Formats: sequence, structure tokens, C-alpha cells
Amino acid sequence: MNEVLFVETNPGPVKTALGIMGKIDPELRLPLAPLGPENEAKLRAVMAHYGLIAPENMREVATTAAAMHDDDKD
Repeated sequence: MNEVLFVETNPGPVKTALGIMGKIDPELRLPLAPLGPENEAKLRAVMAHYGLIAPENMREVATTAAAMHDDDKD
């Protein structure tokens, strides 16, 4: 779990994980940016492995993260 929390600049992955769990609003202020879709998928997989989220939540939010990442490119 520790490795995936440092896959990108901290505190981004930690805030994302807490947001996925519904504990906080995972909004990041500049200069931080949301996790890339591939890293969020890794984070979700590890969280599901440790029972922090249900496995069915992995695909739903990964799709949302990909859409958010695409919006950032505009």
C-alpha cells in the first residue's frame, strides 16, 4: 500500500484514496494535479486488495478519472 501512495507527488494519491473511500473531498490545489487514470487504477486495485473498497467500485471510478483527465487536456 505504501508504494502506491507515492506513485505520484504526495499528497495526491493519499487524498485520492480518502476521496474514493468517501472520507474527504479529494480536491487538489495547484500545483498538484489529479492522478493519471493508470495510477488511479493501480491505487484502486491495491485498495480493493486490502478490502478498503469493494472490487465493483474499481471500474466505475477509473472511468470517471479517465474522463476528468481528458477534461484537463482541453
